[in-house]
Amino acid sequence: MNDRRENMKMLRKIIKCLVTLAMIIGYVSIDVRAIENNDLQNVALNKTTLASNGNSSRAVDGDKSTYWDGGLYPSELFVDLGGYYDISKIIVIPYYAGSRYYHYEVYISVDGVNYEKVGEKADNTVQTSDGETYSFETKVAKFVKVKMSYNSANTSVHINELEVYGVENTEYQPPEFPTTDPNDPDNIAFGKPTRSTTNESFSSLVVDGQSTTSWSGEDYPKYVDVDLMDNYDISKIKVYMPQGSVKFAYTLYGSVDGVHFEKLATTDIKESSEDGDEYVFDDLVTYRVIRVNVIGNSNGEGANSQISEIKVYGNESNLETVETRTDLGIESYTTWLLENYNVDVAKISDENGHYDIKDTFGNEDVFKEVEGVISRILGEQYIDWFTFEIVPSSNGKDYYELSSQDGKVHIKGNEGISLTSGLNYFLKYYCNVHVSQQTKQVKMPDSIPEIKETIHKESPYEIRYAYNYCTLSYTMPFWGYDEWQRELDYFALNGVNLILDTTATEALWVEYLQNYGYDIEAAKAFVCGYAYKAWWLMGNLESYGGPVSDEWIIDTVEMARVNQRKMTVLGMQPCLQGFMGAMPENFANVANETLVEDYGFEDIHSYMVAQGDWSGFTRPPILKTTYDGYNALASKFYEVQEYIYGQITDYYAGDLAHEGGIIPPDLSKPEMSAHILKQMMTYDSKAVWVIQSWLSNPNAEILEGFGENKEEHVLVLDLDATENPHWSNTTNWNGKEFGGTSWVFCMLDNYGGRTGMHGELEYLATQITKANQESDHMKGIGITPEGTLLNPVNYDLFWEMVWETEPKDTKAWLKDYITRRYGEFSENSWGAWQILLSTAYGANNDDGSAKYHTGNVNCITNMRPSFDPEIVIGDYELMYDPIKFEEAMNLLMQDFDKFKDNECYIYDVVDILRQTLANSQVEFFSRIVEAYNAKNHEIFEKYRDKLLNSILLIDEIAGFEEDSLYGTWISKATNFYNDERNSGTYDDYAKDMMIINAKALVNIWSSKTLQTYAHRQYNGLERDYNYPMWKLWLDRLEEAMATGNYVAPSSNKDYFNIGWDVVINDIEYPTDVKVADGNSSYRGLKDIYLEICDGYLTGQAQKDTIMDENIAPDGVAYGDSVLGSYVASNLNDNNLGSMWIAESNKVPVSAGVRFNQKQEIYGLQLVFETRSPLGSNVMNFYIEMKDQNGNWNKVYSGQSYNAETQSYTIDIPLGSPIISDDVKITYESNGGIYPALCEMKIYSSKGIQLIGGTTMFITDDTLNGVPDDITVADLLANLYVGSGTLQCIKDGTILSEADKVTDGTVIQLVKDGSVIDELTVLLASNLVTQLDNLLKEAKAIDEKTYSKLSYQVLLQAIDQTQAVLDDVNSDSKDYKEAITLLKNAINNLVNIKVLEANLKEIENEDSREYLEEYYAKYQSYYQQAKEIYNNIDTATKDEIYQAIGYLELAKNYLIHDNSANVAPLGQAYADNELMSSYGKEKINNNNFEDCWVANSKTNLPVSGGVTLDQPYAVNYIKVAFEENGYRNTQLGFNVSVQDESGNWSTVYTNTTGAKTGYTFIIDMNDKVIKDVKVTITSYATEAGSPYPGVAEIEVYQTSDNTKLKEILDLVNEKIDDGYDKDHTTTDSWNTFEEVYKDAKLMCKKDTYSQVSIDETSELLTQVLDRLVLRGDVTKLSEAVKDCEELKEVDYTPATWQEFNDKLTVAKNIVLDNSNSSQEDVDDALEALLIAKAALVKVADNKTALKIALDLANDITDEDLANVVPAVVDEFKAARQQANDVYNNAGASQVEVNNAFDRLANVMQMLEFVKGDKTVLKAFIDQVSTLKAEDYREATWTSFKEALEKANKVYTNDNAMQPEVNEAYTNLVTAFLNLRLIPDKSLLEELINQAERLNAANYTKASYAQVIDALGGAKTVFDNPEATQVEVDNAKDVLTKAIAGLQTVTTDNTVKTPVNKGDTTSLKTGDKSLAGLFAGFALLGLAGIGLIKRKEN
Repeated sequence: MNDRRENMKMLRKIIKCLVTLAMIIGYVSIDVRAIENNDLQNVALNKTTLASNGNSSRAVDGDKSTYWDGGLYPSELFVDLGGYYDISKIIVIPYYAGSRYYHYEVYISVDGVNYEKVGEKADNTVQTSDGETYSFETKVAKFVKVKMSYNSANTSVHINELEVYGVENTEYQPPEFPTTDPNDPDNIAFGKPTRSTTNESFSSLVVDGQSTTSWSGEDYPKYVDVDLMDNYDISKIKVYMPQGSVKFAYTLYGSVDGVHFEKLATTDIKESSEDGDEYVFDDLVTYRVIRVNVIGNSNGEGANSQISEIKVYGNESNLETVETRTDLGIESYTTWLLENYNVDVAKISDENGHYDIKDTFGNEDVFKEVEGVISRILGEQYIDWFTFEIVPSSNGKDYYELSSQDGKVHIKGNEGISLTSGLNYFLKYYCNVHVSQQTKQVKMPDSIPEIKETIHKESPYEIRYAYNYCTLSYTMPFWGYDEWQRELDYFALNGVNLILDTTATEALWVEYLQNYGYDIEAAKAFVCGYAYKAWWLMGNLESYGGPVSDEWIIDTVEMARVNQRKMTVLGMQPCLQGFMGAMPENFANVANETLVEDYGFEDIHSYMVAQGDWSGFTRPPILKTTYDGYNALASKFYEVQEYIYGQITDYYAGDLAHEGGIIPPDLSKPEMSAHILKQMMTYDSKAVWVIQSWLSNPNAEILEGFGENKEEHVLVLDLDATENPHWSNTTNWNGKEFGGTSWVFCMLDNYGGRTGMHGELEYLATQITKANQESDHMKGIGITPEGTLLNPVNYDLFWEMVWETEPKDTKAWLKDYITRRYGEFSENSWGAWQILLSTAYGANNDDGSAKYHTGNVNCITNMRPSFDPEIVIGDYELMYDPIKFEEAMNLLMQDFDKFKDNECYIYDVVDILRQTLANSQVEFFSRIVEAYNAKNHEIFEKYRDKLLNSILLIDEIAGFEEDSLYGTWISKATNFYNDERNSGTYDDYAKDMMIINAKALVNIWSSKTLQTYAHRQYNGLERDYNYPMWKLWLDRLEEAMATGNYVAPSSNKDYFNIGWDVVINDIEYPTDVKVADGNSSYRGLKDIYLEICDGYLTGQAQKDTIMDENIAPDGVAYGDSVLGSYVASNLNDNNLGSMWIAESNKVPVSAGVRFNQKQEIYGLQLVFETRSPLGSNVMNFYIEMKDQNGNWNKVYSGQSYNAETQSYTIDIPLGSPIISDDVKITYESNGGIYPALCEMKIYSSKGIQLIGGTTMFITDDTLNGVPDDITVADLLANLYVGSGTLQCIKDGTILSEADKVTDGTVIQLVKDGSVIDELTVLLASNLVTQLDNLLKEAKAIDEKTYSKLSYQVLLQAIDQTQAVLDDVNSDSKDYKEAITLLKNAINNLVNIKVLEANLKEIENEDSREYLEEYYAKYQSYYQQAKEIYNNIDTATKDEIYQAIGYLELAKNYLIHDNSANVAPLGQAYADNELMSSYGKEKINNNNFEDCWVANSKTNLPVSGGVTLDQPYAVNYIKVAFEENGYRNTQLGFNVSVQDESGNWSTVYTNTTGAKTGYTFIIDMNDKVIKDVKVTITSYATEAGSPYPGVAEIEVYQTSDNTKLKEILDLVNEKIDDGYDKDHTTTDSWNTFEEVYKDAKLMCKKDTYSQVSIDETSELLTQVLDRLVLRGDVTKLSEAVKDCEELKEVDYTPATWQEFNDKLTVAKNIVLDNSNSSQEDVDDALEALLIAKAALVKVADNKTALKIALDLANDITDEDLANVVPAVVDEFKAARQQANDVYNNAGASQVEVNNAFDRLANVMQMLEFVKGDKTVLKAFIDQVSTLKAEDYREATWTSFKEALEKANKVYTNDNAMQPEVNEAYTNLVTAFLNLRLIPDKSLLEELINQAERLNAANYTKASYAQVIDALGGAKTVFDNPEATQVEVDNAKDVLTKAIAGLQTVTTDNTVKTPVNKGDTTSLKTGDKSLAGLFAGFALLGLAGIGLIKRKEN
């Protein structure tokens, strides 16, 4: 086989050489100029690029829509053309949006060192999509460089495309590279081979001897290796880093084998010496390979690695060189299984090599694993408590059974995990034992508890699944044997049977890629780092954080096999990887030769599809399934996977287009998914493809591809089913339950493994079983947290549901849970957990239905600081009352002394203390911002200190829990490489990278992006990262309060670098857990708790609330123009770190904030950008405010800098409040910069506010529940305001602070002498009456109006309220809570009448009225809404609003032809778009299921709209937003229109939401507009759309159907007059009715276009006129009756047939005249009577015919020989007819007579004989040679006609002699009349001669004769009918006249010239016919004689 392959390979090479030779030979003949001018190709396309920042490959991808972002200028882009090219043209296309321009220079080089400039852009020409073209004389180049130096729009530079045009120069010989460094001969690294995992082709720049050139890696850490080729004893190494403001950190390593590296030195982030960093080794070190690994860049997030030069000094070593290994030596799984378990799979395999993994173990192996679980959880001594039995399930369901047998616990089940699940049940409910992933409480009873009745449990779920891909990285990237064993024990106890396990996938890919041209290092470059596997396997990134070490690859293979062996024995299956076609970015370049040469496949390049970016990382490309080698590549993948893992599973995971990936545009998604599954099943016929349903995946098309395999071979993980279920949402995902695909209900639980208490126990207890009951394809449940080891209560309850078919009682279960968890029951702890159930673990929906919230509520100090703290996904706003939560903390801490030795209790204490502080931090942050804005230094300093100290407290608390130690997390990595069970040969580089991976992921994620996504409240990390980060921001605020100039820290630089410093620091973080009580070195948890209570509670902080009365954030910001991302919304976002900047420096320019309603404004503050030096760039401006009449009034003029305060913050007090809804600043000068504004603050009083935590509450203008006997001072202490003062008044008198407050006391807010707000006091003693009245109101509510669930909540609230009223011990707090409870229950009632009304409105829509494709969608959505309504008794609020949403969609899809919606005719536009699949064209494409989506949810406002194709008078506008089925996205928006004059006006403002809906109708009242725009001004969501957008804008043109209605009235009148369906003909009615229905629809709806209405009006008139009444059939009926008496036998068949046909028609009309008009009836009657009259009776006399026939039948063919053929034919025909008629008994007498007449007539013509044509033929032959051009047209025409007739006679077989004679005579006559065309050439020549004569030379008389003769000659010459004789005569006359000319001599005598011979010399050109005539005449005479003889 191998020989054959080699032979084929050699043959292909020979053919390739021959083809190349042929091309070279052909090239010689090619026109060189053609190449230069026409055939130049872009040789930079998809070539290797290098840049100091960004994804530089986008600059050469051939796609102008993508661009390279080079970061801050100056920045350089390099392109390696990969060969030498003759270059003559370069096109540079910088980013061209807006009016920006760039400055740059273009260079080329042959060696990458020395560059020549060939182009430059230094002017300010605005960029266009054409870019700039630079043409020059042809030059050879291998490298191209563009140096960008300026961008007019911002400080970053960008190139959309760089195109280089030329042809390859294969003959070019580059200059030889010197073998030694010309500037440093001792540098042994010069010119040596280099290697890197990124931009490797440029890595040689580090050994080019030039410190001015640099290699760049796209991120860090990244390294370059220099291979010295031999071992050297090294004395010195110098490392040169780029010079300038950027600083780097790096580590230096050396290696003798190129694999294992020893650390030589490491640096912090620092400036490098211009002369390089020198490392001298006094003790020589011996290495072959030197590595410099860049581990830091001061530019921070998104920056890159750079190295300028590496120099090495030393001498060759005597140490033998070790070659780099070429094989990892991984043995096959089958070998491993044989060696370790003595299982030979060959003995259990079938003929195809397949085996069942279950055949590799027996029951004893299972029992041993179960006993192992007991031993590890309880201790070996408890193994003997149990006996086990395995019995197959009788119904296919997993089960366990518990009983007591012989004093032991007997556990029976169908497999290992059934036994362990039974064990867990026994431990929980008989032994009070608790085991979680993190902790356990094991206090076993002294004796074995008795199970009195057998317990039998079955799981309704086939699948119990574990893990999200992210879990593998956020929790277990460095797990070793011990961690995995603990997890597997936990899963075994809880019945988990399918586990996503990607351990050792690194080995799979490294081994796999070596089949396609990769060596080990190149393959490892694809594999990501230790902590980033999740995103690598999901196709989001490659390489980052790697490469991993050889030891890691080898050790993880062993660990995977050991773990998976344990899994399978217990009955668990690992879920491995499926082949999704995601390949290394360089796969096409590396593997193509192997694929083509060795395997014979196509060139793969065009089949690799780029996937764009994911969070700044370049995604690996995917391979099209249409590639002819795809199947082989997939097969090899599974083959290698089996080599690693064996046939361990039937489950294979993988996602297509995860989080924005791209399906090839020329390949359908169904085709691709079907093919991937087919390859999976080709390898494993039982294969199941496991797919994560996340965001929009797997979309309907992907699911469609699974066809009939979707139930048995596909398993969809509904990843976040607890919060954002896809299975029940039919808007996407191919319908309910993924279109009938098997799926798993999963709990996502958290993002990134973020610390924090959260969950929804009620949801888990009720909704899992509910989903199972309502579904047909739910196969199981599973956990898919992004990080685990959090909130153990969620997981304990979740796994409890594995064995339940009915909901659980949450409270009862929770009570048991804490009893087990803490070892015994405690009222305090139970009280605490009941509060937790209603706060952190139970924020129910308003209607009482369970609501799950994934852990996206973050600790605010784990976010990046700003006025609007940053994090990717989530916020810090709490979903519960933090003061109530603090009560839980207090109750739990009361059990501290009791439970402090219980690790489960301490775990919960750590959690609750941290969460309390995190909750309080929200208040601290608010106080800080309020104090900053109010310039209240005292409050600012107080809460600055509290916030910072709270971070340190969280850090301190985390030290008491093992999994909350940063040191523990990091130690997972160190433990792995130190584990004796592993290789033990990990090198320094591997160890360093493992630590960097571990530290970065839970800190700042990576050097690229995602910020603090996976933040952890870890001991050590809080102190070293969050504390300094927040301190930096607070210090900047404090400085700004002092100076008025706020300079925000850079998120991507300042904050990032704090975090990255932690990543690369050398601090050893502790791994020892503190004891709960503390010791002499540290305090205990109780002391920390007391400190929290003393000064860190939410309620305490609320008392210092400073009202921020800046209302600007509530408005919508706008600007005349915008520069890039510096949008107008930045000026009212309460973030001084952002700003609005105008597009240019042109003034005047304006910006402002408008509100939806009038505001009472008392002051303004403008914050401008602080400039350096202070006082520079001062701008003049004025402020205007729009009054209540819409007029602008100037209220202030000033400058952007206050010289007195040296501040760019300008306070603008107003003399008195101004009522306005719009505030605008206009810049009159620009100060030399673009006008800009950081913040516009607009102040308006927010009235009197009440602090939290009191028993009082405000309703309307009343302060309720005021304690009796309270003083004014004490009352006012609980109130706060933003500005002004508070006072109390009673009966017009101002009360003193010591006065008592009574009922009716009025609290007033006074500002500037005016009362702004008032509250009236109602004492607590009135609460009973209030509560009683409210209770009566609640009881009177009609149950039928509201949903059952929400009404049940009301009933519960009524019961609780009644209980409070009945309890004599109830106090003000109880009354307040009862009032609040009851009011909320009333307010949250869900009205179902809206749903009912909407259902009824569109329930019976006629399909014929609508377009088929849309009507189907209407039906689908209507049915889904109907299904929810049919289950209204159990429908939750969300489901009811979901149904209403479905009805919105259903109604939207009632789309008909001829719509008045003109939006699709227009051009859609948008400010931006998220990606092409959510592009602006979705705005007006008549599809409500897709939408335009903006690229940000924070950069608001953002607009999208439609420019109409022409102005229209508009009836109404419909705006539909994305309807995601959950109705939980709130978008504030306004709709604006532009009139014909170009003026914009806002016509509508609203907010989307569950109650308001997502489709809005805006009445336009016939306003003429040409543009409509939707501007989204705010965004909020609990889940759903990640970004704001618009699904559809419809613009309905005004249409007038008045005329049509008038016509309809006439129609109805006519129908009433009898022209109805029963009295008009069917055809006319059907034609009429179709138009009539359309007309009625058009009068019923206002959605039809005017054109269609007018057309229908006209058509209706026409069809009305064409309505025809049915005819009267009385007379016809009588005629039919008469005719029916006639008999067929009396008449000839033909006439009878005709008669019968007409009779049939008439009878049918008589029977049914529904489609017969009177005319039709009359016609039928007439036709019947005519047919009757035409009836012919059969013949009765054939005698004459018989006689004639007897004569005719005796005539033979011989008798007919000379008879004219036509006569013969007619005779035969007539004879035949006569015979037929004679023989036809039914022949009529007419037919007999006619037959006789015809036969008799033809028999008389039998005397006609054929004529003799001999003479005629001879004459025809003679004259046929004549030519038309020789004769006059008239004579030729007659001749031609005679000739044609003669030929016709000759060819006519029926011609008799007279015809022949006539034809001959006529032809001869015509011939004799032919006249030749005369020859005029001599006459012409003579005329020309005469005209050249000079009259002066001749006498007048002689010359006059010439003139006369000349005139006659011309006349003849011009006459087309002139004969030859006339021509000759004219010639003779003119000749004679010329001959007679007399000349005049000089002596005036006359002389006659001599012209002898002239006349005779002229040729006449005569042609004689005499001879021909004579011949023809003789022939003619002879012919005539012959004819006459024949005639005689």
